[in-house]
Amino acid sequence: GVTNFGIFNLSGGTISGNTSYHGGGVYNFGSSSSSPAIFIMTGGTISNNILKNSEDGGGVMCGGTVNDSQDSAVSGYTLCIIAGGYIQNHGTASAAVGNVGGGVYSTAQANTTLTVPSSLTIPANMPSSWTSASNSSKPGGLYIIGGSINNNFAGFGGGVFSAASGNFSSFLYIGGTALIDSNQATNNPRPSGGYVGGGSNPSTGGGLGGGVAAQA
Repeated sequence: GVTNFGIFNLSGGTISGNTSYHGGGVYNFGSSSSSPAIFIMTGGTISNNILKNSEDGGGVMCGGTVNDSQDSAVSGYTLCIIAGGYIQNHGTASAAVGNVGGGVYSTAQANTTLTVPSSLTIPANMPSSWTSASNSSKPGGLYIIGGSINNNFAGFGGGVFSAASGNFSSFLYIGGTALIDSNQATNNPRPSGGYVGGGSNPSTGGGLGGGVAAQA
């Protein structure tokens, strides 16, 4: 797929059939608040990507990963804006694409401010808390304000998983014309943490967060 350490605008085309440990289609990782990873999707399709070892983020990984043998530590220096296009068809009901976040997995931290170039074109429907901030102190996180995230399957957060671990919690905003539909969580509930959202949960196994899982 695509590994993004800078600015990546996706407005058309297809990212499909790739294999990765995290972020099968697009992996975003920012190194600092002054050099964040910025991913803006206004069109195109991210579909049918595969995760090794049933890891996280079938379509898009926003913000780096919790420490493991394949990747580095959590990064909060990331801004992901999904404003159009399709993130779809990762995994099946009988073979989930990964552990969490079939469509999108985010560890982009809350309360992290980023320097965003003034020349960058930002889609409409961003929250006022973001648009009113100066370009040198824009809030990071995952903003889903349009497009469609559908037909994705993961253990938790079939469509979207916004994570918390240790001393960090990620930021997730959903608004505008976003459609998160026909996704499925396939695993049993975890013993703790808050999971919310629609989508489909299997009648047996009781997986939580079919559409969106937000971990507290």
